[in-house]
Amino acid sequence: MTSTIILIPGAKAGIGFAASKALSCSSPSYYIMIGGSEEKLTAAMNEISALPGLKGTLSIKRLDVTDGESIKAIVDYVEQQFSHLDVLINNARVGGLNANTRESFMPCSFCTA
Repeated sequence: MTSTIILIPGAKAGIGFAASKALSCSSPSYYIMIGGSEEKLTAAMNEISALPGLKGTLSIKRLDVTDGESIKAIVDYVEQQFSHLDVLINNARVGGLNANTRESFMPCSFCTA
């Protein structure tokens, strides 16, 4: 039987990190932790990997949710490595000083990759 493939955006901190931590200790699935900072993702993955009772397999990928090419790269990665995605925990945020305005971001928000 193949592993359940779970993609968790925003996994380096907050709810995404907590979800990655809880799920990877409760299910032997394959978890792809994605976020904007590879350094922070690595630290988060290392912290979770050190937990006793870890059941899942973790990997990290960098993603900028405001960049279509970055999103396409994640889609391509999942298709090439696993041929399917079972679960998407839609947790990524768009914000900060350089966040897209509603007018420029909203049409892109409802596109498919």
